[in-house]
Amino acid sequence: MLARVVPVYGVKVRLFKRDADNDYVIIATNNLDHTDAMALYSRRIETLFSCFKGRGFNLEDTHLTQLDRKLVAVCALAFCWSYRIGIKTVQQHPKRRKLKKHGRPQQSLFAIGLDVLIDGLREYFFAGNRRV
Repeated sequence: MLARVVPVYGVKVRLFKRDADNDYVIIATNNLDHTDAMALYSRRIETLFSCFKGRGFNLEDTHLTQLDRKLVAVCALAFCWSYRIGIKTVQQHPKRRKLKKHGRPQQSLFAIGLDVLIDGLREYFFAGNRRV
């Protein structure tokens, strides 16, 4: 695995490149201290795919036979938007993130943000009989 620090638009980032079975995986991170960005990437991409599949977007229910990049791109943007809304919601309303008996959160930041986003869109489009 190749790892080096390079400037990208004036910001130092660490690039990781791994060639596994002739497939290239290139990861860029601005966390220069993190030495195992590939493991971090693996955890994050698994979280993203689980949200795509069953924790909110149900992308498999579309029964796509070929990868529709536009739909995946829209889902990726919606995931990021939901996650950011979840972070802001918990910062502004800490009691919104309830804990289970074992101390782990009842809902992920993504799930909280998606709920807030859906509620906001419903209110915008359906309150007052707005026409779309």
